[in-house]
Amino acid sequence: MFDSGGKRIERQAYMQITFLRVAGAIAQLDFDRSYPKASSEDAAYIHQLRAAHRHGVFEPFSDEAQELNRWLLSVLAGPELCRKSWDAFMKTRAIDSESLRKVR
Repeated sequence: MFDSGGKRIERQAYMQITFLRVAGAIAQLDFDRSYPKASSEDAAYIHQLRAAHRHGVFEPFSDEAQELNRWLLSVLAGPELCRKSWDAFMKTRAIDSESLRKVR
């Protein structure tokens, strides 16, 4: 990722991610690309809402979706990063206790 001045930002944890589904969605992103940043936290929030609404997801968000949105806000994600993150999030299957029991 790149900052607004075009300098490369190393892939790092901006916050602690607790849900595997969110971590999986973030891991699918192309961090070698330059994603435009939102102009403000309010703008980033609007981009998050639009990306979620594309998938039929509306407030109140689940704990997982809230964590994804907090991460997007922490990097001031613009529309493209929000859309790609939400697309990956919706494709990443939620890991629940029932799924884990079947693996054993």
